[in-house]
Amino acid sequence: MRTVLIHSLVLVLCLAAPWGGFHAADPSAWPGFPALENGDVNSDGELDLSDAVYLLGWLYSGGPEPAPVACETAYSALPNGDANGDGALDVSDPISLLGYLFSGGTAPVNACALGLGEGEGEGEGEGGHRHGSFPRILPPHAHAFGKTLGEWTAAWWQWAISIPVDAHPLFDAGGCDTGQAGKVWFLGGAFTGTATTRDCVVPHGKAILFPVVNVECSTVEAPPFFGSNEAELRACAKAFQDTAADLSATIDGHEVSHVERYRVQSPVFDFTAPENNVLFVPGPVSGQSVSDGVWILLAPLSEGEHVIHFKAAFPEFQFQIDVTYNITVD
Repeated sequence: MRTVLIHSLVLVLCLAAPWGGFHAADPSAWPGFPALENGDVNSDGELDLSDAVYLLGWLYSGGPEPAPVACETAYSALPNGDANGDGALDVSDPISLLGYLFSGGTAPVNACALGLGEGEGEGEGEGGHRHGSFPRILPPHAHAFGKTLGEWTAAWWQWAISIPVDAHPLFDAGGCDTGQAGKVWFLGGAFTGTATTRDCVVPHGKAILFPVVNVECSTVEAPPFFGSNEAELRACAKAFQDTAADLSATIDGHEVSHVERYRVQSPVFDFTAPENNVLFVPGPVSGQSVSDGVWILLAPLSEGEHVIHFKAAFPEFQFQIDVTYNITVD
């Protein structure tokens, strides 16, 4: 009897709500963006009937897979959609989710809780960090501190281009506090192509943005990094970024899952470069640019010691990125 009811429920929901209904996520945006919480399987920012339909479609009709939750990238104990927390994605999960939505049932289990028991959320975790203050990676579609991720990547490049090479932190000629201001602290790769380790003190309460790998094209550089208009700039940046390979990142030893899903293009942005600049063009000069890359935006880290490590390669150009940041949040 229970089996008949379950399959009837699946049939009714799937017939009544084809993909895209009930405020479901734009199909063109998935796969890509993580959800903010367990149960938001279509990553539209809402926990509603569309999530149960979406999950049933994946289980039984070949629909798209559930979005990863934001914390899955480093610390989640459960996959998104495992509403009852039993470690498996099956029909019991949409039933549990429907019970929560319509019958006062239990809310979806916190997928970011690292399997902790009740009352353990503020204890000591791995590496001495407190549970509840583990790093969180913000989803690519989220607004943070008034900007989209793409807009923050533009701000990162404006910062990077504005600093002369002989005082530049990414050439290890300046401290990581060089030119930093506002809510988000910028870290970056190395232009040398060799493995690099940096020590950095970041003020408490600052979010951290860094590229696993990134490229820009501009109106002032020579080909192949030149574009005369937005379409050319976007195509140029994309073409170079498409050649990146072997991407990985870890936060405090935890690997970032699905790192490729954090790829984003910037809007067109204006910049001003000093005389001795990272674009290696005669300066001072002003221009426009577009960036394409894989970016990680960390919510403010807990006080104490943290380690960020990221790697990538451009095999076509025999160029490697391998950077470790030993960070003290103070």
